[in-house]
Amino acid sequence: MTHSNQLLESALASADARHYGELCKRHGVAPTATPADLAKAFRRDAGSSVANFFRGDGVEYRESVADVARLLKVKDVDPDDVVSAEQAILTAVWNRYLDSLSEEERRNVGKVTEAEAKRIGRRRAAEAAAKSIASGVAGRAAVAAMGKRMFLRLLWKVVLPRLGLWSTARLAIAGPAALGGPVGLALLGATALYEVDKPALRKVVPTVLEVAVLRGCM
Repeated sequence: MTHSNQLLESALASADARHYGELCKRHGVAPTATPADLAKAFRRDAGSSVANFFRGDGVEYRESVADVARLLKVKDVDPDDVVSAEQAILTAVWNRYLDSLSEEERRNVGKVTEAEAKRIGRRRAAEAAAKSIASGVAGRAAVAAMGKRMFLRLLWKVVLPRLGLWSTARLAIAGPAALGGPVGLALLGATALYEVDKPALRKVVPTVLEVAVLRGCM
């Protein structure tokens, strides 16, 4: 097994049960699938959708990350440094999301971050995170303050739909209530800054971003 495929498996194995189940459903395997089986399913999706439509049993994970970076126009990514490449993609997407917000929407992201940080006992980080997000600074503070679980929820329900990287149909089912009721609603917008129209890419891109969150903060 290649080093990059091992990195993918180790990150998937760190997901909590609920998120792991979501990932399994997205990539068409049973919730009881092993991280190795889930990683293989991801690589098959990537191989059928990104740069080559017929790559058999899938591609190495590092190739998938490099393909996603090209698709999202993330520059200066070293394909051999998978972890740094993941983080560069996540940071670019988060910054593009923040850039798409009005001042009021950005303040609301700060409010959500601060409230969640306080709820989980990270009061020291809460105020600084809120201020940095409100001023448009990249999302390191959000992950550090919110924790991975809440940041992943923000990513699924608000960031990716707004950017056109994830189906907004999920919002009709789950809604943004977990992101602060009216505050969550205020974060939704019709902005679609990327064009990802192939069904398999709508599986691959979110998973690469989520793996970057699972692996650590930006």
